[in-house]
Amino acid sequence: MRLENMITNKTCNGKCSNCGECCSDMLPLDQTEINRIKKYILKNGIKESKHLSILDTRLDLTCPFRDNKNKKCLIYEVRPDICRCFICSKPTPDIEHDKALFYSKKTAQSMRNVFFGGQSLTNIFSTLIDKMEKLNQKGEDL
Repeated sequence: MRLENMITNKTCNGKCSNCGECCSDMLPLDQTEINRIKKYILKNGIKESKHLSILDTRLDLTCPFRDNKNKKCLIYEVRPDICRCFICSKPTPDIEHDKALFYSKKTAQSMRNVFFGGQSLTNIFSTLIDKMEKLNQKGEDL
């Protein structure tokens, strides 16, 4: 899929504005990055940031290290390589090239699952279906 018209330059004077729109849960990671981040979160007592309410049934696809309130990355010093490389002011072909390069060498993984033992998508969907069935049985609107 081409990224044209999908990425908006939200930089301020060419520098990251910390808007968080690029902070995704699914990123290409290798074991070296995983080990580095695990060590950092243990050393610094970093907890998972959740971006949806408990009652919200949508999947939280935002990075669990994104602190929306303070507009910052909780693991900035050890952030994944793709995060270090990305800036939304780059030309689209350069962004596509970088993305292809990272995904050719690393495995796409859920940050939430890797670092906080989040549920697999299958388990999440099963839980959501169960919740919807219970609401439906009670005659409540979905």
